[in-house]
Amino acid sequence: MTTFAQPGGGEAPAIQQQWQLIQLARAHAKTTPRSLQADPGPSELGTPCHRQLGYRTGGVAPVNETDPWPAMCGTGIHAQVAQLYRMRNLELDEERYLVEQPVTLPGGVTGTCDLFDTATGDVVDFKTCGAEAMKRVRKHGPGMQQKIQVNLYALGLQLAGYKPADVVLLFLPRSGLITGMHTWCAAYDYRLAVDALQRLRLIADFHEHLPGRWDLLPTADAHCEWCPWYKAGSEDLSAGCPGHQPGPLPGEKGASRD
Repeated sequence: MTTFAQPGGGEAPAIQQQWQLIQLARAHAKTTPRSLQADPGPSELGTPCHRQLGYRTGGVAPVNETDPWPAMCGTGIHAQVAQLYRMRNLELDEERYLVEQPVTLPGGVTGTCDLFDTATGDVVDFKTCGAEAMKRVRKHGPGMQQKIQVNLYALGLQLAGYKPADVVLLFLPRSGLITGMHTWCAAYDYRLAVDALQRLRLIADFHEHLPGRWDLLPTADAHCEWCPWYKAGSEDLSAGCPGHQPGPLPGEKGASRD
């Protein structure tokens, strides 16, 4: 026999559990290695926003609490896929696949490469996507930030004595079927990685010579609402960025001299 909740009862505890889960997820997100990471990693070096990278290298505390669910889903999928390749190594009775391989780059930059196939030289980075993101990547391909990230992993592996050949971005759907994944592949381009490291050094030099001049660091439309330092309406750039505002920098043609 079907039973129904009494008026005034049942619904409130259910809503309470809903909010408790959200709060637990947000609290957990603040304790993950990525959230606690103080220095920029390979995933950040390719951001088109100079100011975002400046906040990271300048040690500014994040001010924007974004929804942790996509990252949590991504972490879970990564863990499952990593386990599949570890099991494959056992089946082959060899360490063909380096799974979650730590890499170290010049300047003290460290990261973790999702997968390196020692037989083919493929450097693989897994990306989990929602439906809209998957449509964009199918139509336009990956962004430069993602290309730079996987090439940085390849450079780290090369410096460690391995021989990377191709870089691969494997886009995995957060919803739908595994057959809905999308693969992008290109030859390893060390220049993308080296240029990103040089840019990081220049921004570090900027902090030394022009401390606090956040207004001189150009912004870019890099999904501002997801940036850890996004602060809508902010007028104090040391406390957060109001988002990308196209226009010339001070001193450039068209900029005000007042």
